[in-house]
Amino acid sequence: MSITLNADTSSGLVMTSDTSGEIKLQSAGTDTVTVDSSGNVGIGTSSPSTPLAVSGISSLGVDQTDYVQLRGGGGTARVEGVGGSTNVNIALSAKGAGAYYLWGNGYGNNALMLIDQFANLTLGYTSEATVNFNGMTAGAYFDVKHPSSASSGYAYERFFWNGSIIGQIVQNGTTGVTYNTSSDYRLKENNVDITDGITRVKQLNPYRFNFISEPNRTVDGFFAHEVQSVVPEAITGTHNEVEVWKDGEELPEGVSVGDTKTDENGNPIPVYQGIDQAKLVPLLTAALQEAITKIEDLEARVATLENA
Repeated sequence: MSITLNADTSSGLVMTSDTSGEIKLQSAGTDTVTVDSSGNVGIGTSSPSTPLAVSGISSLGVDQTDYVQLRGGGGTARVEGVGGSTNVNIALSAKGAGAYYLWGNGYGNNALMLIDQFANLTLGYTSEATVNFNGMTAGAYFDVKHPSSASSGYAYERFFWNGSIIGQIVQNGTTGVTYNTSSDYRLKENNVDITDGITRVKQLNPYRFNFISEPNRTVDGFFAHEVQSVVPEAITGTHNEVEVWKDGEELPEGVSVGDTKTDENGNPIPVYQGIDQAKLVPLLTAALQEAITKIEDLEARVATLENA
């Protein structure tokens, strides 16, 4: 079909320019494309309010294989990527009020991501989600799930360093999980027996206490800095550490790198120590073994005396 530049709007495709400065493409007297005096382009609308406005059509595609496609129409609204409508590699679609899917490899249950109206983010198939971050709704803030077909030993989470697994959280049957950290003997060297277990355990100070934020809840535990001198690998952080201004941060007037950061009341901002109490198990085991040896030795001596 040829394009004619004239004022005939009764048939064919024409290009017109009116006194308002608009440029229009018309087909059979109906506006199809409008460029207004501000440079806004309207497709299917004669009053574009944005740089590109598309209206009055169900889809916008690039070539017949739908490598790029925008679709409208109620609940089926979506943006597609490479592939056809039944084999889409990437697609974004609306799901109800304020919820959106990111699809992969077609539709069905193959949603890769869902963001709902409560700011919940689900990664993985929506029928068997792998990871879920909960926002405004009640429940856990971080859920990790796995396909129901997965066997025992399925890893929920794996932690890597330098390309190797250093820890993982693994399914243990249908009712529990196992928290693993690297422990293979082939990773270790210079191993010696713990021979001072009782002596070191006697240096630990277990307490009953409550956290300041929970005055009505009493728990058993330790003070991190006291444990640090006995089992340093169980503790993270430094005793009485506070936040300081670091190189690269935007410094307030009169403040230098290394100065202590303070809160709105002028108090230093603490960096609290943490403890991994599982790291105490080897020492406690060694101390228990020493105690058992002493008990068995005493029992043997008593038995000898009784039989004398």
